[in-house]
Order: sequence, then C-alpha cells, then structure tokens
Amino acid sequence: MVQPPFTPDELMVVCIARQIEDGEIVVQGLATPLVAAGYLLARRRHAPNLYFASAIGQSLCREPAPLGLTRVESLWLDRALTHTSFAAVATEVLPRFTPKEFFRPAQVDPAGNFNNIAFGKDYQRPRLRMPGTGGIPDVTSVSDQVYLYVPRHSRVTFVPELDFCSGLGHHPARKHGSGPKLLISDLGQFDFPEGRMRLASRHPGVSARQVQ
Repeated sequence: MVQPPFTPDELMVVCIARQIEDGEIVVQGLATPLVAAGYLLARRRHAPNLYFASAIGQSLCREPAPLGLTRVESLWLDRALTHTSFAAVATEVLPRFTPKEFFRPAQVDPAGNFNNIAFGKDYQRPRLRMPGTGGIPDVTSVSDQVYLYVPRHSRVTFVPELDFCSGLGHHPARKHGSGPKLLISDLGQFDFPEGRMRLASRHPGVSARQVQ
C-alpha cells in the first residue's frame, strides 16, 4: 500500500482550515496546536481577515502568535487589540459575535455531547482525571459555532454513553445555540443531521470498517 504524501495530522489541519470563513472570529484554546495550525493555514490561503480570540488573557488579536509554547503567552498578550474578563467573554462576546471554536473531547457520544472531566463513573475516585471543563460548559450551551476534533479515533473516545458531560451537544434540554456542526478525526469527518452523528466522509485510504 502506497502511503499518502501527508500525515493524518496534516490532513486534519486542512479539514479544520476549510471550516473557516474570512472575517470570522476564531477562538484559540490552550495547548491546541492542530487547531492553531488550521487557523494559520486558513489565514494564509483564503481568510486573511481573521480575528483570533485567545483563551490566554481573554484577548482579541488581529495578528496571530506563531506555534510554540515557550513564549506563546507573551506573544498573544503583546499583540492583543483588547483584553476582557472571562465573565465578559461568556456574557457579551459569545452571544454577540458567536466566535468559532474547536474542542477536543476525551469522550463523545452519538449526539455530540462530550466529556473532558474524568473517565469512570465515580467522580471522587475516577480511573483517570482529565484537565477539566475550562470554559467548555459556558461556550457549548449557547454557541452555534462549536466544532470537535479527535486526533486518535478509537472506542475510548467514541462511546454510547458519557461518564460525565462537560460539553453540551444536540441535547433535548438545550435552550440556546446548537450542538456541534462537525467532528473531524484522523479517519474522517462527521456531521449531525437530526442531532445524531453521521459519517460524512472518509479520509483517503480509510475504510468504513476502520471507522466502525
């Protein structure tokens, strides 16, 4: 079998970039290099007028910081057009500007609800405790611009039922916003017609059986 001239991560970056439209505000979370690379590619190729909302310091930037972790905080803060508080982000920026954001779920169910809290039903003694929710509940419960990405497609991540829910998907209790529009993995892309995950496309060389 001939290997394609790109890596799965590079293909995911391209898929992320294709979801970006010129003039949008895109949100850069903490330690999300795949997403940042997708934004930078979109800016170079077809979306030169992007604005970057950084989770670092809750700042809005016109010029993105380059990829890297050693000085990224200084780079974002030094280039910011404006700063705001997290409360203002949740109550003013999100409802007014509906920025686009990509989240990486540790678990995701067929409705696009996802978990970044812990593996295991016992919160006090989980099998594995994860980084936590951050601003995920604030964003996913009101936003129409939520996207998901899964760099390593497996049964660990794609589950019929979550251990905990930190991100709101296409849930019947939802009162505002909508569930995720798209999920991109290293095997394919998934949409949510009628609120349920569906395989929309497979990446080159990937079979339906691999996805299953």
